[in-house]
Amino acid sequence: LKSLDLSNFDTSNVVNIHGLFNGANSLETIKIGENVKFENITNSAGSIFNGWNNLKQEDIIAIVERMNFENITSTWTTFRNCEKLESIDLSYINTSSLKDACGVFYNCQNLESLNLSSLDTSKVTDMSVTFYNCKKLKTIYVSDKFVTNNVTRSGNMFYGCNNLVGGQGTVYDANNLDKTYARIDNTNNGKPGYFTDIKDKP
Repeated sequence: LKSLDLSNFDTSNVVNIHGLFNGANSLETIKIGENVKFENITNSAGSIFNGWNNLKQEDIIAIVERMNFENITSTWTTFRNCEKLESIDLSYINTSSLKDACGVFYNCQNLESLNLSSLDTSKVTDMSVTFYNCKKLKTIYVSDKFVTNNVTRSGNMFYGCNNLVGGQGTVYDANNLDKTYARIDNTNNGKPGYFTDIKDKP
């Protein structure tokens, strides 16, 4: 499958899109209609873009912009293996119900920057392999809503993120791959991290 036309789809009653386009790695073009809004998702947006190696970044973003994340509890491997993705701004989404963020950006090898400044992770329990093998990832912008208080699983969260640098200069360390450094870099207060405060974004 190389092209997909969703222009006549009405998604007003859709509540679960887990795996919707999972493995569509030959897809090159996608047409989205006005009725494709995914406003009533109450369960999962996991693996929907998994394996999208050929689809353009703007096409992926166009779909994300139609989604309401407010009641989504799982974004498990949502963007996994999206090799065309270089940067994405998710600063407009509400994730107050999110509990599972495992492998969201797993193996996005060309991803360089992320704006996650609106993400509320207060209910999240699983952040394992979230940024796994994002080799080119340099900057992750967050706000004080990004917390790991309830996270119980975070193994290899930053594995392979060799170019990642926190807002105050903290560089990637292979000895710190779990949630310990999943915070805004604050070396002045003895709390190094891999994130950059959105307030410091140019």
